[in-house]
Amino acid sequence: MSEVNSSSYETSTLYEPLTEAMLGNLLAAVGNHEGKALLLLAMGTGTAVDRYYSQGELHDLISELPGSGSAYLGSRMNQMSWCKSSLAPIGMVAKADYAMPLSFGITPEGRELGVPFAAMLIDFSDKHSVALVELFGSTTSRSELRSPLLRMKLVEELLTHPEGANLRDLVAATGTASQVVIEKHLRKLDIAGLLKYRDTDVAKHEPSYRLVHKDYQPQDRGFWATSTVEFLRSRDAATLDEIVDHWYSEQPLGPPSERERSNVAEKLRYCLYGLDTRGLVTTVNAKRAHQRGRISLDEHQEAMWTDLHNLLAKFRSQDQPYISTLQRRAQELLREPGTIARALNRAAESSAFSRNDSKKDLTGLVLASLVESQQPLSVRDIVKVASEKQGRTVSHSGIVVILNKLVNQGAAGVRKNKVLKYSATEQPT
Repeated sequence: MSEVNSSSYETSTLYEPLTEAMLGNLLAAVGNHEGKALLLLAMGTGTAVDRYYSQGELHDLISELPGSGSAYLGSRMNQMSWCKSSLAPIGMVAKADYAMPLSFGITPEGRELGVPFAAMLIDFSDKHSVALVELFGSTTSRSELRSPLLRMKLVEELLTHPEGANLRDLVAATGTASQVVIEKHLRKLDIAGLLKYRDTDVAKHEPSYRLVHKDYQPQDRGFWATSTVEFLRSRDAATLDEIVDHWYSEQPLGPPSERERSNVAEKLRYCLYGLDTRGLVTTVNAKRAHQRGRISLDEHQEAMWTDLHNLLAKFRSQDQPYISTLQRRAQELLREPGTIARALNRAAESSAFSRNDSKKDLTGLVLASLVESQQPLSVRDIVKVASEKQGRTVSHSGIVVILNKLVNQGAAGVRKNKVLKYSATEQPT
């Protein structure tokens, strides 16, 4: 570790109200991962002097937090990546000018602005048991309105419609984002259980899709495009529901849950959108079906979003007593093993960072569970076993993906009674 020269930073006037852009930058940097928030807290809270941290030292800041031993931490490179890609671009941390290896330290702005913001988000995430990435989405967009701010604008507009809003209302409220982008966010929030998105009169108004050139072959040979094109080649036109039905007919799966079918439909919808924009597919009898989408909040969802809206508004005002309270809360958080473990596990369950790292371990665990079991197991059985062994809540949909892969590879078998039951192929079924 090397000491930070704080005079090298450009300082900003604190306790002045934040602009929308400044709030958006904070959300984009910290708001999609509890690990980033905890890293910022660890870098800026309780240290005797400001310091720069190398890659290994950044990882140690997280791994040495109380409660982190029962959580999945992912790659040792994650923390350095967060500094370079998320925290440094908005001035929360800064790179050492001459330190070798590459090292980062927290800036005065990170300590005074980022630390209380991180504490506020971790407490909110813990109170409502919701992962930050599910709330704010990916921050990789380069559009004028990035995911966190776009989602908050959508929800703030939705909160003004107690009886629910249609897609047209929400598109108009954002001003800049396209209907396709907005619908994608709404459907993801619906899948996460954070709002309700329902299509009305879909059977009467859903467009059909027609392949323009019957001899077209997908150049990238991607699975979704290939499956869709081959199906459309065999008929004059087909609706999205028919394309989804076809996709499931090609898979060794039982009837999908509503959530699983929604995931597949979303992927196929955007595959069709891509083919449409390239002039390879055209719509037939389209009547702007998605304008009839109805979005609403139940009582629990409304309370959660209202709470978040009020917290962000209060933070944006930079009320000094409130910011001071959050600074003290940041100190307390780092002494709460339960809060830290829950935060890291929520991030591990929901984040692409750790899903990629833990996929092999989880697949092996699922297969071992099937081999060890004396009788076939349902998805719910396997989720329970995997969650107990990994010390975190494993998602139902993630287990389904792994089971389908094992079935396709011949490592597991499936049979249907009232529910699907899985067993290792070495066992009689």
